[in-house]
Amino acid sequence: MLEVEAAANAVYAWAAEQILARRLPEERPNDPAEYAAAVRHEAQALRHRAHHKLMQAFLEPEIFEGAVSLRRMPVATSPQLRLVGAQESG
Repeated sequence: MLEVEAAANAVYAWAAEQILARRLPEERPNDPAEYAAAVRHEAQALRHRAHHKLMQAFLEPEIFEGAVSLRRMPVATSPQLRLVGAQESG
């Protein structure tokens, strides 16, 4: 899920830069700080519009809907976490 989030953030930032680049020169901020703020704002607007559909497209339904949870196995067996509902081996 973190990989999908990281990729999505990179896409939002790239798309925001493209949107700003297509604006008329007088509509684009000249000050670097204002331009960076405009890119962040545009990326957040894109995220707001598309994030739900993007996550739903890339994640398994159980993960997207939050049905997967972690629980600790008994300490004597293993200190690792496992997915609840995962098939038991053996």
